[in-house]
Amino acid sequence: PEMRDDAFRKSFDYVANYERTSGLWFPFAVPVFEMKEDFPLFTIPRKERIPGIAWLARDCLSNRAETLKKISDEYPVFSVGHCARNVNSNSFPESVMEIPRRRDTSFQEPLSNFMFYFAVENVGVSCPEYVTEKIYYALSRGSIPIYIGWEGVNELLPGRDSWIDLRNYATPQQLAKRLREIAESDEEWDKMHKWRYENPKTWPKLFQKAIRQQTEDSKSALCALLQNGESDKRRKAGKEPKQCERRTKIFGKDLKIEGQEGFGAFKRDDIDEAHLGTNSADLLSNKDVGGAGQMHSWEKHLKKTCNTDNSCFKFIN
Repeated sequence: PEMRDDAFRKSFDYVANYERTSGLWFPFAVPVFEMKEDFPLFTIPRKERIPGIAWLARDCLSNRAETLKKISDEYPVFSVGHCARNVNSNSFPESVMEIPRRRDTSFQEPLSNFMFYFAVENVGVSCPEYVTEKIYYALSRGSIPIYIGWEGVNELLPGRDSWIDLRNYATPQQLAKRLREIAESDEEWDKMHKWRYENPKTWPKLFQKAIRQQTEDSKSALCALLQNGESDKRRKAGKEPKQCERRTKIFGKDLKIEGQEGFGAFKRDDIDEAHLGTNSADLLSNKDVGGAGQMHSWEKHLKKTCNTDNSCFKFIN
């Protein structure tokens, strides 16, 4: 909210954020060295991953979680974080979250066990150039992101075949059908991952630039800004930031839940968790809380045929 205040913005010379025209551009792309570290995860074969959608979230936004709950009616969802959690403590596959990690703060290794990842943003789904680490890190580890965002988002991603656009599906059933096709076909799986084996020079120019920007030392860009000052491409802090579109359609309907419009107007953790029935007591007793109820268990759609690895998960129908 402060950035919409003209007086507040004018107290600074420049702003560093995700907008390309900010004083310093900080995209959320994965730097080259992390993409290289993640490559062994990216190459994990389809059959060695759990054929479900993973979600790890701290901000429990009722509109975002409600969308995923609708998907869980039709396809297995593994909510492994605090929001709308539908796996019990110390259970398999939740135990994959405890495997060793290269970096203490990295979830790349555990989340690479899943074929898909729900990467929808915390705030306005149509904010110009707002594309965060959620989708980039999913792409880097080979989990196909399920996403909705700014209309020009493909400029900042490796290609249209690398992610699932929620806007392309009128119903959760249509989405589930497509996910099942990918989950059961090496050909479809490989199609979604071919971008990583192509010459990086063929990737969209802005995607290349975002990776380069994250890889290079930001001190050089800062020095250049201080030496050269404002240009046509670098706006000062006093200029109005770009505005987000707060409304969108998901599954053919305007997103509006309990007076909220879009993903930009939201309540925070405790209220939304109560509406979604996410505390452990509710999960264990399978109790619905509020109008939304809880996330469906992945066991509605999958069965375990063994307890050894991810290939044990099979579709029920």
